[in-house]
Amino acid sequence: MGIRRIGTAFFAIGLIFAVILGVLGGSDLFEIWAVALFMWLLFAFGLIAGFLNLAKEDAEDLLYTSAVLLLAAFAAIELSRIDFFSPYVVGAAKGALAFVFPAALVIGAKRIWD
Repeated sequence: MGIRRIGTAFFAIGLIFAVILGVLGGSDLFEIWAVALFMWLLFAFGLIAGFLNLAKEDAEDLLYTSAVLLLAAFAAIELSRIDFFSPYVVGAAKGALAFVFPAALVIGAKRIWD
C-alpha cells in the first residue's frame, strides 16, 4: 500500500471520525473543553491528511471534494433552524469543517506552490 492510498484512506476515515465526533460534541454528553479538544484534534488530523495527500494526481480531486464538503457543511448549518436536528447537524458540520478545512488548505497551498 503506497503513500497515495494511505493518504486517501486517512482522509476518508478522518472525515467519518470528524462527523461522529461532531455529532457527539453537538450533544450534551461532553463538557465544553472536551468539545474544543475534539475540534483541535480534528484540525491536527486534517493537517496530517493534507500532508499525506500531496501527490499531484490526487490534489485536484481532493480539492474538488473538499470544496463540496465545505459548502455542504456550511449549508448543513442552515438546518439548525429545525429544533430537533439543531445540535446534531451543526455538530457534524463543525466537525467536518474542522477536519476538511486544514486538509484543503495544505493541498491548495501545495498546488499553488507547484
